[in-house]
Amino acid sequence: MHLLHILTAAATLLVVGSVAASTADPEQQRRQFLEARAALAAGDEARYGKLHEELRDYPLHPYLTAWQMTRQRVLAPEQVREFLDRHGDTPFTLPVREQWLRQLAYAGRWEEFLADYRPSSRGELRCNYHYAQLHSGDADAAWAGARVLWLSSNRQEATCNRLFETWEKAGGLTGDLRRRRLDLILRDGNMAFARQIAAGLPEEDRKRVALWEQIHHYPALITSDARLQDDTADTRDIITYGLQRLARRDVQETIRLWRMVGGRYAFTPQQRAGILNAITLRLAIKSDVAALDWYRQIPAADVDGNVRQFAIRVALRHQRWQDALDALRAMPDGEGAEEEWQYWTARSLAALGETDAAVTHYSAVAGNSSYYGFLAADRLDLVYNLSHAPVDVDELTLATLQQQPAMRRAYEFLQLDLVEEARREWESAVAVMQSNERIAAGKLADTWGWHDRAALTLAKADYFGDLEIRFPLAYTDVVMKEAESNTLDPAWVMAVARQESVMMPDARSPAGALGLMQLMPATGRKLAQQMKSGLSNLQQLLHPEINIRLGSYYLRQLVKQFDGHAALATAAYNAGPRRVRQWTPVESLDADIWIDTIPYAETRQYVRRVLAYSVFYDQRLDKPVIRLRERMPVVQKEVTKG
Repeated sequence: MHLLHILTAAATLLVVGSVAASTADPEQQRRQFLEARAALAAGDEARYGKLHEELRDYPLHPYLTAWQMTRQRVLAPEQVREFLDRHGDTPFTLPVREQWLRQLAYAGRWEEFLADYRPSSRGELRCNYHYAQLHSGDADAAWAGARVLWLSSNRQEATCNRLFETWEKAGGLTGDLRRRRLDLILRDGNMAFARQIAAGLPEEDRKRVALWEQIHHYPALITSDARLQDDTADTRDIITYGLQRLARRDVQETIRLWRMVGGRYAFTPQQRAGILNAITLRLAIKSDVAALDWYRQIPAADVDGNVRQFAIRVALRHQRWQDALDALRAMPDGEGAEEEWQYWTARSLAALGETDAAVTHYSAVAGNSSYYGFLAADRLDLVYNLSHAPVDVDELTLATLQQQPAMRRAYEFLQLDLVEEARREWESAVAVMQSNERIAAGKLADTWGWHDRAALTLAKADYFGDLEIRFPLAYTDVVMKEAESNTLDPAWVMAVARQESVMMPDARSPAGALGLMQLMPATGRKLAQQMKSGLSNLQQLLHPEINIRLGSYYLRQLVKQFDGHAALATAAYNAGPRRVRQWTPVESLDADIWIDTIPYAETRQYVRRVLAYSVFYDQRLDKPVIRLRERMPVVQKEVTKG
């Protein structure tokens, strides 16, 4: 029985019981929790101990215990056992469990280690786990695990050395396995690590690594290095690697060298295909029509899927419709049925005069509430499908779900504005839910006003019909004000913010972009100076009003620079105006073709989503829906200014 069914069956008892048992003032408990955390950090054990005892019925009480335990140099076995048994696998037990496992490994208590170990991505713990298997008498499992860890191009933790050394003494780690790992590392391009592995191998292997490294740094030497004159398996491997690497830097030089060596060495079919795929891809990324000639040289069974897609994009860019259709029809059935390729099949057929067949493919997509669905509907002059299918979850189910310990902890962290901790709890709980439970959880997050978790949780359940949750009207007052001030379409501004952050005000990207509209710090400072408002500190970029004001001002600049073209301005917001100027065609090009031939996959997807989201936000803002064909005029070189 699913968790949601169990919870619902016990709903009345749990909800009533929780109300009766919880008499403490939540606001007071929250203040005490923050005081206890501060006392622990300050080393005030007396104050911490008093608050810890008073907060025993508070949902976040286990966190105080976990934080206190991980500050201890040596964990008490009885305390750890009781804590782990009570709380199981939760975000707050993970650091305790990992510290405990390290302590057990250090003490050589392998049976206990095996009992408390949980699958982990950490190499240190995985190696100790297999070492524990060895000490418990299961050598076969230990060596199988060691083999998996060894045959990787990644460095392993130093802790793994004793596992590998013991494996070698047992006769398992052979010279052949060393060479196999070395090959993986060389092909991954990690030359420093390759030298380290080769140090324990014969001189012949060390020389091989030195030659591979030479070609890694100077791939154009494949025709002049005397060590590559003999037609051997190693020579062919190194030349193949060198040509594929060179193609990323200089595809024309790669073509020149391939014509010199292609008939001279007995390359395997896989090696030839790898080189041809590399050349085709690099030409296609540059929208060079010659890519189509190279694509046709690759045996159908050996065409890389990404290369085929890029060949289609080149054919579209140059409006070589028969070439596009041929490549589309060569796609595997499942891939070819995706709406993107259905749409382009229809476009190709229409351009070739096969109108009835084109209508069939357009019709297969036109009912979808999506970018390609809207484009296809435009081609057939059909009304967009903007139907709203709200999540149907009753109040009792929501109330019961909220009583789940993980949900209570997430909610409390949210009230304390400890949003990262709240998300960690939420994601841990959602990860083990069934689809219907995730739908209910998405609705629960929505009732909390937690827009990003609501939308993302429904997406995890593949539920996209609830347009109100999927496209929240967060910060609309600010957006409407700034859109009017900058003469922008408010639906488009909302769409950009939705795509950038899922309306997450504290969003931080790995690259350092901040806030709802994901402004880079340098961009934020520059925009603030231009607006004569200034930023006293970068934390201000996480303030919704400031972030939206600066982001809208930047959108206004891009709209002006690209002469009001929404697709180009959207692409520039993601990839930068300089790149977009490089991508604009010399001659006019339909916007749908231009968008789908953007070299960067991230930017292609970004532009499609923002344009589609603009349609949804037209509806959400009770405005007339602007069709994509109106948002996507023909792209011409002249549209760029500056």
